[in-house]
Amino acid sequence: MLVPISGGRGDGTEWPRVGEEIDVGDEEGRHLCQAQLAVPVPVEAPLVEKAVPPTTADEPRTAPSATRARKT
Repeated sequence: MLVPISGGRGDGTEWPRVGEEIDVGDEEGRHLCQAQLAVPVPVEAPLVEKAVPPTTADEPRTAPSATRARKT
């Protein structure tokens, strides 16, 4: 928030103080920014896990660091 706003919000909660953040929907955020009451804050993208293909029946099911010695 860039300026103090007195009174409660439409949902009954208090406005944040100057310098604090508020989580609002896109439309309300756009109105606050257009009125120069707030500035947008970038939202970090959530981490995405990579899919790991399942092992096939032909592959050994050992840990990558495990080694096997062959008897000769």
